[in-house]
Amino acid sequence: MLTRPRRQVAATLALALLTIAPTAYVAHSAYRVRQPSHLRDVEAEIGRRLGVLVRVDHASHPRPDVDVFRGVSLRLDHAGHAEFARADILRVTRENTETTLRIDRLHLRGDGAEDALEQVISMMRRLATSDAERIGLVAEECTLETATGTETIHELAAILQIDRATPTLNASYLILDPGRRSRTRCELVVRRQTVAGASVTTVNVKTMDGRVPAQVLVPFFDVNSWLGASASLEGSLTLTRRDRQGWEASFQGELSDADLASVVGRRFAGHRLSGLARIAIDSCRWAQRPVEQGPGWVEAKGTLTAGPGSISVGLLRALESRMRFRLPASFEEKRSDIDFQALGLRFAMNADGELSLAGGLGGEFAPDAVLVQGLRALPLARAPEGTANVRGLLNTLLPSTPEALAPAVPEAHALQWLPLPPHRPGSVSAN
Repeated sequence: MLTRPRRQVAATLALALLTIAPTAYVAHSAYRVRQPSHLRDVEAEIGRRLGVLVRVDHASHPRPDVDVFRGVSLRLDHAGHAEFARADILRVTRENTETTLRIDRLHLRGDGAEDALEQVISMMRRLATSDAERIGLVAEECTLETATGTETIHELAAILQIDRATPTLNASYLILDPGRRSRTRCELVVRRQTVAGASVTTVNVKTMDGRVPAQVLVPFFDVNSWLGASASLEGSLTLTRRDRQGWEASFQGELSDADLASVVGRRFAGHRLSGLARIAIDSCRWAQRPVEQGPGWVEAKGTLTAGPGSISVGLLRALESRMRFRLPASFEEKRSDIDFQALGLRFAMNADGELSLAGGLGGEFAPDAVLVQGLRALPLARAPEGTANVRGLLNTLLPSTPEALAPAVPEAHALQWLPLPPHRPGSVSAN
């Protein structure tokens, strides 16, 4: 039996352990968290895991399994690189082997879409060594800024499956189109795996329930200037890269409401073509072109339809002389521009730059009809017989530019990525 004095001592020690010690620990922790050294420790720990430089304006720890960071900034190194990611608020929650990141106002910045993708892949590789098995990310809004423009996505939800052999990122997000008052869900999958001793990265992006504004392509090129403000698209894009080689790409889908006046009239002097076009892409592929031409389009197959619209006589005559489109014998050049009811062209291009062209107006017209002014009138233009090629297309659109210099002129910017075929007897490129 303990004596009364001993019981009093024991009660005092218990009170100190159960109340005073925790209070002192909490007070010490609160004091330590408020010190600049604690922020530097937090920055160093996050930076070590991500392999980048980290800056945090404020950190708090409301629970042992919850951290809240404000003003988080990521950059590559000290050598003057601007930040490539910023989050106003980052809330980190840990539960067993899963970590969840909830972000308010996520902003990503890069030299281009490829640069941003490189950062994602690099972080996936570093996080593959994490103790967590899954890392989730939720952001109501994410802004991607590049040299060519800014694009914003909404309701981003992503899961990084940690696997040293095959780390995989699955993401879902919304793209809003205020003009059409539509919301389109898109999905993104990024996967790294080892195939035959080489590291292979695969990226797949696809629309799930409708079209998205072509503005989503702003990180790649000037959309408004090339396609017009009303253009939209839907489909699936797959990017593949083996080790540190160049990217290969394939796309299937549809580009709608492309402004032909932007595609042709603003780029190729003396030629005019107007109307809104729909381009259904059965398949197209970007890879290394033959004969050391570098990367570019090596395959494309689909159908172009448009109308009503108008076409300049000069462009019609160039199609006739350079690519052997067939105009009616009764064709007269009474005006500089001719109205048409419908345009339909099926096309297929291979890696040698050969073009197979056919009519694409449907069963109510002749199979080779490409351009018509009405349902009963003779076709205004028919597809060429035999095969054409990219060289003939180049001569059609840039008749006064030496072929060897064509890729250097601004108007040929889009054409320089097509496969340039060699001269072959009997081909349309002879013109």
